[in-house]
Amino acid sequence: MKRLLPTILLLGLPGLHARAAPASAPAAAPAVERELLPASRPPRTLASQGSWRLRPRSIVAPRGTGFWIAAGEGATLVDGQVRAHAVGGDLTLGLLLRASVDDRGKLEHAIVLHLAGREAWLTLEGRAASRRLGHPVTLRRRAGKAVEITALLLGPHLWVNVFELGSGAELAMLTSDQAPAGDRVGLVGTRGRRGATALTRLATRSACHLQTPPESGGPMVVALLPEAESKLASVSPAVRRLERQPGDPPRVAFRVNPAGLEALFCAGRRLLALQTSYPWKYLDVAYVEQKTLPPQRTPTGFRVDQSSKSPEMVEALLRAWQARYPRLARLVTLGKSHQGRALLALAVGRVGSTEQRPAVLLDGAHHGDEPFSVELTLDAIQRLLEHSGEPRVRRWLEELVIWCVPVVNPDGLAAFLEVARTTGRKNGRGLSGPAAQATDAGVDLNRNYPFAWGAIRGRRLEPRHFRGPAPASEPETQAMMELARRERFVAAVSFHTGTVAVLAPYTIDGVRNPVPNEAWTVAEELAQKLRPHPQGRTFRVRRKLYPVEGTDQDWHRHQHGTLAYILESARHSPIGAAERNRVLDAVRPFWELLLDRFLDGPSLSGRVVDGDGRPLAVEVRLREIGLNEGERWTTRPRDGRFDRLLTRPGRYHLEVLGCGTRLATRTVRVGKEHAELELRISPGPRCAAGPVD
Repeated sequence: MKRLLPTILLLGLPGLHARAAPASAPAAAPAVERELLPASRPPRTLASQGSWRLRPRSIVAPRGTGFWIAAGEGATLVDGQVRAHAVGGDLTLGLLLRASVDDRGKLEHAIVLHLAGREAWLTLEGRAASRRLGHPVTLRRRAGKAVEITALLLGPHLWVNVFELGSGAELAMLTSDQAPAGDRVGLVGTRGRRGATALTRLATRSACHLQTPPESGGPMVVALLPEAESKLASVSPAVRRLERQPGDPPRVAFRVNPAGLEALFCAGRRLLALQTSYPWKYLDVAYVEQKTLPPQRTPTGFRVDQSSKSPEMVEALLRAWQARYPRLARLVTLGKSHQGRALLALAVGRVGSTEQRPAVLLDGAHHGDEPFSVELTLDAIQRLLEHSGEPRVRRWLEELVIWCVPVVNPDGLAAFLEVARTTGRKNGRGLSGPAAQATDAGVDLNRNYPFAWGAIRGRRLEPRHFRGPAPASEPETQAMMELARRERFVAAVSFHTGTVAVLAPYTIDGVRNPVPNEAWTVAEELAQKLRPHPQGRTFRVRRKLYPVEGTDQDWHRHQHGTLAYILESARHSPIGAAERNRVLDAVRPFWELLLDRFLDGPSLSGRVVDGDGRPLAVEVRLREIGLNEGERWTTRPRDGRFDRLLTRPGRYHLEVLGCGTRLATRTVRVGKEHAELELRISPGPRCAAGPVD
């Protein structure tokens, strides 16, 4: 049986909507559940308002407002579980929990679970007013026409799960710490737009009478008072301590399953709060154990597969690799983030002549809520350094410089790991105080690059894709652009998660690709060589996932002719070393094959110098490639170098342009291999002596 989506119980944390492992409905415990909708007769009624259709094994709400309160054995429940099945219509339902009725049969107060279409939410109902508790939760997928609801009530705490009836897939989770005093169960009157929703099961089970704990219902985290720590293991073997948190009083976070949670409650342990909101560190519990430890040495390097990595853990690894491989690795600080964290790059290649070699870029965590993208970049560093004796790797190190930037967005990554999974996609602009948990704080760095910035007009961008107040307004974007201007990358891979795909430039709507588009051709060549992904997908080359603007990928392509790819590497960030390594093994060949494709050809590299051998910063065109967006792909100023991957062997005509005129032409025949040439322009034009960008 699949594991239930984790629930988190922590004082004062906000609600979250991050992807996690699939969940399934817990098994019923028929020996202790009491059915309120009998099969032989209509259910008994304590109080009601409105015209309810009561039938054996079903009840249908009237049009408009009204309520119905159950009577009979099991109809009163102070602490325990309510289980309900709803079928038909558009699944519009209001389930009354902890309801209280006065002597005249009027509803005094209750906590209500509402289902309407694809949303679920909780309200606190009173005689005078109704108050919503938290934000609505979107059902994780279409519910069809039948759902199962389980609601666990323990003191002031309420934990609700909505499952798809039949498959058991979890659709939504909601929690509250404001369940009122009351002991009744029932329904409120609602009606769907496409037919009535019928309740076909309503059952209760008192707390502390769970004869056989359900097998399903995966991990949770509970915050308890510190003095309860030493006694928890005797309550339930499922309890696992995570970490002590600051506060008054201090809190201790634990991980338990639902049966363990109920065992804690029944043993008299005090829960501070129950919430679905939690940072990534409580899902990847190995991170909590690893984050304060130094890099773990191995015979050839360091362990990188044990957990997710914070910016501090990444920096420690990069410094450790540089110290262990001083002839192959050079650590460079590119700049600082909004919150002052260093933006670090490790240049990997044989030290000595790296300044004149072609450069390739691998980067991760433009979006901080995609921690696996960091792991992919670190895995590349490990492969390059710790396997440097292999002929294939040795060739890469001798002929290329691979720039690895594991964390482009360190502020977002830190917030995602340590604060809340609702945040982290965007950078640290405004991420302080309460805003550190907000989904709309910060700038999406992969919408902030200046090419086609602001291209999406006539409709509002989603807040999670906020492009910033101006093109390249963010220090992280500026640092990556400056690195690209210095290196003029021949190829780049930006790792992301969310699906499995290779995104080839141009990805922005309305932007015309070069003809022929060698970026697309090479991407298809590489994708065909990748094996199926362990998360059930096959890599396909796509232009886009949805409308975008201001991406790093398109800026690299337009500005310098870089074969810049976004590699959507996983449907969700894997948790645990075994799953993480399976996905790494499936994704790693993409960048490896890309390096081989450039070095094996067909490809062309060259240098443009003046009569004295000094480099010239000039534009180099291939007449056989039509550019449609005003691209001016210039040589690298420090050495006059240019690099191009080609779709096929053949005869190519080079044009060198500078000072507003054509300076030189050359015809080159390129076979299936990589070709190198030098163009000497004498006398060199003075106007071409400086950088052209």
